[in-house]
Amino acid sequence: MARRSPLARFYLRIERAIVPVLLLVGWELFSRSGILPRALLPAPSQVLVAWADWVFATDGNTQSYSGHWAMDTAASATRVFSGFALATVLGVGIGMAIGWSRTVEKLIEPVLQVLRPVPPVSWIPLAIIWFGIADKPAIFLVFLGSFFPVLLSTIHGVKTVDRNLLRAGAMAGGTPRKLLRHIVFPAALPSIFSGLRIAIGS
Repeated sequence: MARRSPLARFYLRIERAIVPVLLLVGWELFSRSGILPRALLPAPSQVLVAWADWVFATDGNTQSYSGHWAMDTAASATRVFSGFALATVLGVGIGMAIGWSRTVEKLIEPVLQVLRPVPPVSWIPLAIIWFGIADKPAIFLVFLGSFFPVLLSTIHGVKTVDRNLLRAGAMAGGTPRKLLRHIVFPAALPSIFSGLRIAIGS
């Protein structure tokens, strides 16, 4: 398939933008015509002004929550990333241990399999009792939603490492710790990243 020239791609973008632009212009004109009250159908320009006021508190008669958008977003992002980071560290660490050691698998996996089917929403009352009303319950719930996808993907990645690689590493004098660090972990990374993608979506 022949590649389009930059000019052709530019015209293609313009063609794709024509209909959305016409819709916005028509919406603006219809709203300003007064056929419908603006409270029912505000113009796009009014929506933009209201959004700017919500984010930046540009209006002197603004609502009490206006202007806090960036701070609120940062606070929510901090909770999400904290829970996700905790789930990543523990999920990968415990998953590596379970996948590598049968003893650890026998001790830990039964408990995890009992907890895994419980939806994170069901933990909300306990999270509030344990951590109170603050950031910690939210971080805990994000952690629960992300932990098991990372854990299961890590276990799968460790258990499916090519045994020939492990034998070759052992023949070269590799200790279990070196095999885990230099062979098992790199080989399990694709599965671990798949679990991280699933965890982000959950």
